[in-house]
Amino acid sequence: MPLVSPDIHPAILVVYILVAAMHIVAGLSLRACDQLLFSLRLLINLMIEDFDASKSWSKFLAKSVPMDAHTVLYRLALEPFSKAFICCPECSTCYPDNGLGSYPEFCSSIHASTQQTCGQCLRKSCNICSHPYDIPIYHFLYHNFMEWLGEMLCRPGMEDMIEHHFSPSPDRVMGNIWDTLGLYEICGPNGHPFIRKCTDNEGRFLFSFNMDGFNPFQLKQASRSASMMGLYMVCLNLPPEACFKSENMFLAGIIPGPNKPT
Repeated sequence: MPLVSPDIHPAILVVYILVAAMHIVAGLSLRACDQLLFSLRLLINLMIEDFDASKSWSKFLAKSVPMDAHTVLYRLALEPFSKAFICCPECSTCYPDNGLGSYPEFCSSIHASTQQTCGQCLRKSCNICSHPYDIPIYHFLYHNFMEWLGEMLCRPGMEDMIEHHFSPSPDRVMGNIWDTLGLYEICGPNGHPFIRKCTDNEGRFLFSFNMDGFNPFQLKQASRSASMMGLYMVCLNLPPEACFKSENMFLAGIIPGPNKPT
């Protein structure tokens, strides 16, 4: 069952929307959402025992409630596709994660100035249900940029906001980046100006790259000073009042803390 079926029972759909809203809007953790799903499933079971115990489809209704919040996000198509990498805790070198045997036990990256191998361990041991397992110390998830761009353009009204004509300011007075004359002199791979009106309706997009640090503890915990760095891309084709909205920004990566990068 890859996505929500059109004939899904309304009660189950309400459960899906409630759990998704609690996670995305209210910021409830996935573990807490799992507990919420368990509680809702238990509630449905109690209602079946009191009112519809004789109906077999009612018991099937309770079993239709998933036990994992990841399943809810997947079936509602709210969880973006991401590629997982193993990240070295020491030098931040990334290795594709295709299973336990797909990456080395120790980092094999060579330092550019010292020519020494990093050698930092990439795994740690943990016990799950009394069984020892080796898991990565750090994970890095990458959301494919082209997939994100396609999802953004598919949103209602988005193409109408993007598809408008840009030209440099005739009086050289610059109100935004599109008034810059040099922007229209940048050539593309074919040697022609990249920013131009295309007869075949080909999209030409301009992005800015931004870095900004933030405290992951949100200043709520006393004496907890830490900093993480977010890497963002902003589509400048959108109007100024829309391009800096969080739903229209691409999170290209995060530089982990607890200290600022030097």
